[in-house]
Amino acid sequence: MNRTIFVLGDSVPAPRTDEEAPMAGWGQKIEDFLSGPVTVANYARSAMTTRKYFTERFPAMLNRMKRGDIVLIGFGGVDHMISNGMRHVPVPEYQELLRLFARYIHAEGGVPVLVTPCARYAFAPTGEVVNTRGEYPRAMLEVAAELGAPVIDLTGRTMELWAQIGPTRLRQYFAWVDAGSTRSTRTDRSTPRTSITRAPLRWPVSSCPNCAPSESSIRRTWTSTPS
Repeated sequence: MNRTIFVLGDSVPAPRTDEEAPMAGWGQKIEDFLSGPVTVANYARSAMTTRKYFTERFPAMLNRMKRGDIVLIGFGGVDHMISNGMRHVPVPEYQELLRLFARYIHAEGGVPVLVTPCARYAFAPTGEVVNTRGEYPRAMLEVAAELGAPVIDLTGRTMELWAQIGPTRLRQYFAWVDAGSTRSTRTDRSTPRTSITRAPLRWPVSSCPNCAPSESSIRRTWTSTPS
């Protein structure tokens, strides 16, 4: 049976246009690592919060999903923007929306997998990687633990990878315009280039084949399935 891996989320996993290359969302290249009867449907879109996505795009994805399909849920890159009142989603609401995503997917026979957002290019003056995602990665991990759902801590793993590479070498893997440059490429500290995106991609893809929670875990923790 052909299985589909759906990708939900904001600009961090979303596909980029040819004009935006070589930037690439982590959901854009997943298919390169797959073999066999598995396809990828990337439903992630830029500027999406959990709240906006749940009402505007989630129903269409849910109608297409089949029993046994995997759904990677990658939000938090926009929800945390407290300076933008139109986009900011407070942590309690963010967590409740993650629960709703997971429970609706599970109720329809799919396998929800929570994915924390990729770390941004951000370093302290002393050289340590800075977590600019606030409490949102931790909040997602808490929901996963509560539900017994699979989770991929992409925030933690990319922070470790960025620390190993270091700020000077890592700079080349992000779209960057130096002061005084006339280049049209815009600065983007959130979305890496394709060459470095491939490394974090291995974590979500390698986790997918074994990401279904056990039946006992489902019975014990998924207690608020939508009717």
